[in-house]
Formats: sequence, structure tokens, C-alpha cells
Amino acid sequence: KRRGVSQEVDGYAAEILHEAQRVASIVRNLLAFARQAGEPYAEVRVRDVVDATLSLISAMFHKEGIRISLDVPDDLCWVRCHPQQIQQVLMNVLLNAHDALQERYPDAVDTHTDKVILVQGHRLRRDAAAWARLTVEDHGTGIAQELQDKVFDPFCTTKTDRPGAGLGLSIAHGIIAEHGGVISMESELGRWTRFHIDLPAC
Repeated sequence: KRRGVSQEVDGYAAEILHEAQRVASIVRNLLAFARQAGEPYAEVRVRDVVDATLSLISAMFHKEGIRISLDVPDDLCWVRCHPQQIQQVLMNVLLNAHDALQERYPDAVDTHTDKVILVQGHRLRRDAAAWARLTVEDHGTGIAQELQDKVFDPFCTTKTDRPGAGLGLSIAHGIIAEHGGVISMESELGRWTRFHIDLPAC
């Protein structure tokens, strides 16, 4: 009986340690995110930037029944960037995907197979140079054709009830341009949206 109690305590201790490590990781990423101003460029793995971003928001997404389907190879490539700025861009795109899914499936908590965000990464070539591409895809509300050419313009938004809405993607566009990269979007109203973030590889 005493051995059973000991095993149960060990199980609780392991679970507490795991959660403490998870919270510590979130805090480290939040502090790094807050220190982004003035940080020098660094060479980082694309997968590390993705993991750091998801650690900040995956719990909230899970609570709302949104699954993350992650397909970004560990060895995708390295990029030279301000890591926290790229994290900011990815965070913005993921939150937009979240909003689109919540709008389309407000009551579909853990029930709808399409309530998922796909995060994919692969290599591509531009002008004979190696690049990394991150794609974020959702099957939410989509974006109307008349807005698709304007999504990166300041104050272009479908969220008219939200103060400050319409700046996130324009800031993201500026950040990626400063890194010598390209951010683009394709969408079909009522069906899906994909954002592509392309960055030159080291």
C-alpha cells in the first residue's frame, strides 16, 4: 500500500515538474518577445521560432477547440533575422486564423474536423538562392475578393468592432520587407485562407 502511495506521489510530482517547465518556457518566450527592440540580428532555426510562438498561444487555442497541425522540419534551414520580430509576424497571422475559425465555428469546440490551423514549412528557391517558406492555413471564413489586394494596407480590416484593428498585417508586411523577405496571401471566401512568409536562408 505504501509503495502505491509513493508511486502516486511520484506521478503528481512529475506532472507538476512538467507544468512548471512549460510555464517557465512561456515566461522566457514572453520576456524575449518584450526585449525585441534594439536586439541585433541573429541566425536562428525556423523551427525554433515556430515553437517559441506556439508555446505562447497553443493553450488558448486548445481551450477553444482549435487544433494545430504542425509540419515544419527541424532541419528546414536557418535564417538571419530579429527572432522576436518574426515571432510577432507569425503570432499575428496565427491569431487572424484563430479569429476566422472562431467566427465560422463558434460552437464547434472539439467537434469539427476543419477547426484546425495548418502550419507548414519547406524550402524554395528564388533567383537561384535558398529560401524558407512558412505557410499558415485555416478553413475559416476566408477573405472577400475585393479585400485581398488590400489586406496589407494600414487599417484594412473586417473586424470593425475591434479598436486598433487593421494594423497587424501592415506591420507584419513592413517587418518581413525589412528582412528582405516576402509575405503573401491567398484566400477563397467562405472556405480557406493561406498566408505565406518567405525569408532568405542563411
